[in-house]
Amino acid sequence: MKSPGDAQASVLVVDSDVAVRDLLQEALRDEGFCVVTAYNMGMALLALRNFRFDCILADALGSPVAPDPWASLSEIRTAAGETPVVIFTAQVRQRFAGYAERGFAGYVAKPFSLDALNTLVLRVIHRDLPIQEGVASLGGRNSAAPSDFCHA
Repeated sequence: MKSPGDAQASVLVVDSDVAVRDLLQEALRDEGFCVVTAYNMGMALLALRNFRFDCILADALGSPVAPDPWASLSEIRTAAGETPVVIFTAQVRQRFAGYAERGFAGYVAKPFSLDALNTLVLRVIHRDLPIQEGVASLGGRNSAAPSDFCHA
């Protein structure tokens, strides 16, 4: 497995809030990750079609009162194939009960500790957390990793 110590591990951050995206991009790059950001579903799906990632951090990208908080997350989960997806959101935790059963690798509540988030990303990348099996890979994705273009 890749880790920031050898080849750069790649993380896709999906969040509509520019301040959160910028914070995570800077913090994760400081830890040695190659980081790609997406501000909406279309950008996230485009990135997933073009690159392999080691981990995806995805906000729910919806209203805290939306009837289905899983809509955007499920689309990202499907497009991600076998790549682990971690939910990070300011929405109440009860809305995301059962995240592991739906194939997500973790849940992080906003506000969050950057140290705790970094530790979780490392654990997910190294598969130290239970990740639900049986999520089908999508064929046809580019085999290039964003780290092929990132430089430390």
